[in-house]
Amino acid sequence: MTMAATAPSTRTGQWRLERVELLNWGTFQGHHGLDIARKGFLLTGHSGSGKSSLVDAISAVLTPRGKLHFNAAAQDTSARGEDRTIVSYIRGAWRRSADDETGEVRAEYLRTGATFSGILLRYNDNTGAKPVLLLKLYHLRRGCNTPAEVSELSILLQEDATLTDFVDYLRNGIETRRIKSTWPAAYVTDKHSAFASRFCRLMGISGENAVLLLHKTQSAKSLGSLDDLFRQFMLDRPKTFDIATTAVAQFGELSEAHRLVVEAREQVEHLRGMEEPAGAFGLNSARATEAAALSAALPSFKDEWKLKLAKDAKAAAESAALTAQHDVDLATATTAELEEAHSAARRQVDGHGGQALRDQQTQVDMAQERERDVLSRRAELASKLEAVGISFPASFEEYEELRAAARTERSGLEAARAASRQTINELHEARSAAKANVRDLETELKSLRGRRSNLDDKLVTARSVVAEAAGLPASAFPFAGELLEVRKEFADWTGAIERVLRPLATVMLVPEKHIDRVREAVEGLFLGSRLVFESVPSRSEPPRPARTERSLVSRVQVADGPMAGWLHAVLSGNYDYECVDSPAELGGSEKAVTRAGQVKRSRTRHEKDDRSRVDDRSRWVLGFDNADKLELLSSLVQAARATADQLADKVDAAENRRESERRRAEALALTETQGWDQLDVGRARTRVESHKERLAEILAASGDLRAEVSRSCREGGQGALGGCPEGPAGRHGVAG
Repeated sequence: MTMAATAPSTRTGQWRLERVELLNWGTFQGHHGLDIARKGFLLTGHSGSGKSSLVDAISAVLTPRGKLHFNAAAQDTSARGEDRTIVSYIRGAWRRSADDETGEVRAEYLRTGATFSGILLRYNDNTGAKPVLLLKLYHLRRGCNTPAEVSELSILLQEDATLTDFVDYLRNGIETRRIKSTWPAAYVTDKHSAFASRFCRLMGISGENAVLLLHKTQSAKSLGSLDDLFRQFMLDRPKTFDIATTAVAQFGELSEAHRLVVEAREQVEHLRGMEEPAGAFGLNSARATEAAALSAALPSFKDEWKLKLAKDAKAAAESAALTAQHDVDLATATTAELEEAHSAARRQVDGHGGQALRDQQTQVDMAQERERDVLSRRAELASKLEAVGISFPASFEEYEELRAAARTERSGLEAARAASRQTINELHEARSAAKANVRDLETELKSLRGRRSNLDDKLVTARSVVAEAAGLPASAFPFAGELLEVRKEFADWTGAIERVLRPLATVMLVPEKHIDRVREAVEGLFLGSRLVFESVPSRSEPPRPARTERSLVSRVQVADGPMAGWLHAVLSGNYDYECVDSPAELGGSEKAVTRAGQVKRSRTRHEKDDRSRVDDRSRWVLGFDNADKLELLSSLVQAARATADQLADKVDAAENRRESERRRAEALALTETQGWDQLDVGRARTRVESHKERLAEILAASGDLRAEVSRSCREGGQGALGGCPEGPAGRHGVAG
């Protein structure tokens, strides 16, 4: 930045700027002073040399903060001036850079902790009078980054001083009392209006409009015409403007009154035709009320009718119960008479040796019951053994051999069943995971068929919700990944390029004119996912040339459209990565990427994100359409279904094996709990025959006993001994 004097004109008696001092203002770190020639001056220099910062410092002292526009020369042609604020000057913002992971653009500051700034303007009228010093002192606490949190003090001083004299009063915050004590003649205030009124009166400035005119003329680009200059800053507002405004307001009131009168007339006309329908409505309403009353009474009537039917049914049931009780009483009396006759017959039989016969009959019955139990046990065990491929043993020796083998085999079966349970659990888990994978793939495939984007369905859904809330079409907010595609000749680099550009690809691009509506819509929504969106200006800086012919920028194609210029600029500015063939070449580039996906994001930082394979096309998000991804997902769904079916077959086979092992173990376990005597049918039958022979011997020894048994059976249908003869030889095998 240089300063050049202009035409010689000193104008004695006119207050002119003589010196500017800056303390921690923007990129002017520390104390800087600049003497201004009274004959005039011109600021020139390269972009970024500090011209606007110096002019903005003068404006910050003279102009009220509410009407202050920093870098005013740039604000009418681009958005470059909007990033300059009182905070950015106090903090010393020196550049804006994109975050390597999120792609978010952030400002970087020279002064990040508690800091202070100061500006001093020295004016002189060239008459030998005391100079006028106008000062602005600022302080910003650690962690504070909004204009409302800036502490500000204005000082008017008519004696020599420099900004460095005030440093000790700023380190721990602005110490207003100490400043007033050190410079008692100074005018000190924290209100700019009082400060401006004092220095305007002192230097003969007509008022606030003159100061604002000075601020406006600091940027010649923002003066649209001489008419605007005179109307806004020199001429008073005509009274006719207020009269016209009042007339318009009164006309609006008259128009509204007339509209209400017309509306009332129309309402009267419409209501006249409603008399007859209103009468019909009243009649029908009365009928409806009567019907509602009848309907309300219906439940009570139904309940009374049901109660009557229930009482009738109860009376019939009570009558039937009395009849049944009479029948029971008759049957009880008959049973008692028969029991008495049976007891008399039993006493008569006992007198002829009947007790021994009854005891032997009991032995026969017990032996027969034992035989039936042995047959049942043998049949059950034989059935279970045959079901698992084991023949029932024919003798005690074979049975004991089977029991010994069963004990050995069962210990092995228990271990096998434990292993089988583990295998089946693992197969079930694998099958569940396979089914979940099929569902996820099918859901993604269905979503892809309804759109052209390769982005995750949650992001696409979030965009649709935001667009609907903002009252705009979703097509107005493309994701960067939908406008970027790897050129076909570099298809083998797609996976690596995806890893570098993924932070940018998932950013929703919002035209600058819609950003306020989108912010408002997003604030009132719960999106259920992380959405990053960025305002895209209508004009963008031209892209920088790539550092090397192997740059990632030259291997990516940008879709034509209103966002193309901005994307080219962002790619060239933030993603100029060199595509190298081996990790050995990474050291020669500041930013580079290998084909395997290893990314060097700065001189020292390296990254390799292997949470998915670099060639996993299902994770790729770049592309103008999703035809390739649809084809890939279709094949993945088929493969996933086949895997799930195979696992289902394996689960069924394992379950069948486990069931076979369970049945075999159960059958072998029965041999442990049952001895051969519980299964020996031959021995059980021998016992029955033996007891029957003994019973026949008892009957053969007493002819009277045989005759009594026969008579008892003929009279009562059941012998006094508990059983009647069966056939010519009798039940006990003894002829009568």
